Amino acid sequence: MLPFSDPAALEFLVTGPLTTADVNAIVHSGLNDSDVCERVLVRSDRVANAIELEIGEGLLALSEGRRLISLGYSSVGDYAREVLGDEHRTAENRVHLARELRKRPLLRAAVFSGAVGRRAAEIVLPVATGDDQQAWVALARTCTTRALEELVRKERHASGKAETLEESWSRMRLRLPEDYRVAVDWATDLAGRLLPGATLARKLEAIGQEYLASNAGRVKEEDEPTVPTGCFRPAPDLSLDRDAMRDAEEAKLEEETEGWSYLEAVPDVPAMADSFAGLDSAHDIDAKLRELARLRTRWDVVTGKAARMVRRSGLWRLLGFNDFRHYCEVRLRMSPRAVEQRAAVEDRLAALKVLRRARDEGLSYEKVRLLSRLRNPSRIAAWIPWAWGMTCIQLDRVLGAEREGQMRAAHLLALCLPIGAALVLANAFEAVRARLGAPAFDSTCLFILCAHFIGTWEDDPVVKRSLSRSQKIRKRDLGRCTAPGCSRRAVQAHHVEHRSHGGGDEDENQTGLCAYHHLVGIHGGFMTVAGKAPDQLAWTASGRPFRAGAQDPPASA
Repeated sequence: MLPFSDPAALEFLVTGPLTTADVNAIVHSGLNDSDVCERVLVRSDRVANAIELEIGEGLLALSEGRRLISLGYSSVGDYAREVLGDEHRTAENRVHLARELRKRPLLRAAVFSGAVGRRAAEIVLPVATGDDQQAWVALARTCTTRALEELVRKERHASGKAETLEESWSRMRLRLPEDYRVAVDWATDLAGRLLPGATLARKLEAIGQEYLASNAGRVKEEDEPTVPTGCFRPAPDLSLDRDAMRDAEEAKLEEETEGWSYLEAVPDVPAMADSFAGLDSAHDIDAKLRELARLRTRWDVVTGKAARMVRRSGLWRLLGFNDFRHYCEVRLRMSPRAVEQRAAVEDRLAALKVLRRARDEGLSYEKVRLLSRLRNPSRIAAWIPWAWGMTCIQLDRVLGAEREGQMRAAHLLALCLPIGAALVLANAFEAVRARLGAPAFDSTCLFILCAHFIGTWEDDPVVKRSLSRSQKIRKRDLGRCTAPGCSRRAVQAHHVEHRSHGGGDEDENQTGLCAYHHLVGIHGGFMTVAGKAPDQLAWTASGRPFRAGAQDPPASA
């Protein structure tokens, strides 16, 4: 075991991962040693950053040509979730950064040398172009995230370029009596026929828009806030908006601490910028990405445990930061959401030995993250054996269906929806109250919206039209592509045994697929499927059995 009280031993962190015993020796030694955990966290973050950059390069290489589909995947997000244990959006962001950095050689060199963090690079991407690269690289090396964002905002405003903001989100939560729920289900089913593949949030937005088209509410005053109220609450973990007061506090801290110049300097850890340059085969790239993912998983254990200890100890406050998110942005140069998520997972693992054991035995991080959301420890223990043999998307969907069933039993409707959809529904609720001329619960307003939508569209020829054979198959498959690990919706029905080979139109000989898996994967010769639909299908990709993110349980299971 390494003597972590010796500063020289900490340099080991930039050369190789710690064992579980090494990590436990740090994080179980008590809150008084949180400063040691902080040094471990910062160094492990630099190593993780280098690994993440290499993974981004590999994902970019894999997304070129037909490499992904030769492995059985239709998108880089699906591949990363099932194989690397990443979230869909995280993988897409990595590919975007890798692609854009290739257009900016100076910034790319600084990022891969470790001198500029990924978060800083993402901030300056829109402005670090052409002859301006060198100046922005110099700023990215020294400025905090907050200062960089402010400088980029001013630059884009001066050049007349509009800001590209990520959409904010809102949480909707209300109680629905059983008869109200029947009306909501009926209306959303009708909306689904009119808008194939639409999410529940999109269907509810369409229901609200239909009511507003016929029953406009009162005209809003110019100074009224454009934030939905009532059953709607902001989702701060999904929003990137900064509060003005928080900005001012952080700017003051930057000035008072002289940019935290008193903190120990952290050595940069370079990444291998061309580690995938000589690999042309999709299977070779896949093998290297899997190797990097295994290495990163070992470092994630270090990062998660150390982040949990630093957050619990409140050391970030003693170091002069506004909050733990501020510490992550400045000191770790990482997305606060990513660090907090890892720390939250470690909190759950600390309380759930069965889930921690599954993680240590190799259950992917994405599956561990999904299972950690369950509140009941006995349910987690029951789900773990099933999770090994399921893809991540399957596990996410079945757990989501279980949560939906629990909410229905409790007469609750809860979902996360874009702020635009929330505003439409909030305005429609106001229109209902204006028409009634009296106060009404949000649940009553939603019931009236749905009743209006049913009355408008129930007898429409488009809705009443009988389903085609393809539509029936896709409805049986819940509108989802049945290729393992695919998150896309099914838009076509495929004959498992081709009709040209004697296959019939029986339901068991047809399965729903997305256009890419159907036309490119199967008819392009990269994939095959055999067996009986819907649950006895066997897939191959490039001649190899294909199970996407399904894992074999350990021998001890």
